[in-house]
Amino acid sequence: MHSYLIYPLILRILDKGKTNNTEVFSREEDLPFVSVIMSLYNEEKVVAQKLQTLFCQNYPADKRLIFIGSDGSSDQTNTIVAAMTNGKPGVFFFPFSMRRGKPGVLNHLVDIALQHHPPGPGHILLITDASVMLSRDVTFHLAKHFRNPDIAVVDAFMEHTGLEEQGISRSEDRYI
Repeated sequence: MHSYLIYPLILRILDKGKTNNTEVFSREEDLPFVSVIMSLYNEEKVVAQKLQTLFCQNYPADKRLIFIGSDGSSDQTNTIVAAMTNGKPGVFFFPFSMRRGKPGVLNHLVDIALQHHPPGPGHILLITDASVMLSRDVTFHLAKHFRNPDIAVVDAFMEHTGLEEQGISRSEDRYI
């Protein structure tokens, strides 16, 4: 009830009277530094496509690092990620051998990202799932809003594809 009814209702109530943010970065050199954070577990079916969407982002390469952690994957996820990230500048892959859970992997990756670039108004985190394919300009369109100091969180419109009759696919679509 909370996820599908109460939470969306609360968001609608909080959204009343809000206007779209217009204080945005417009020049590439002003954009903030972005650390992309992604936790994986047995994502061999989607990880290659996901990595391509990350590598093809229309965002300055000198202002972006990618941190990927595999949470003890037992399929071909680690092999695919290692092959696709080997030698790529600004991409860090951590194939954890023991399961620690998604929050544990994300927290570890955030700690590493903050060591590479200190926290502050010039550094944002983009946390993404393997099954969420990113459009080419999404990093820019998310990051540009952080020129406004009142902005703390930004999200993107998600278009759900690959609906299946079995499992949670239909429930996920309603939630999105």
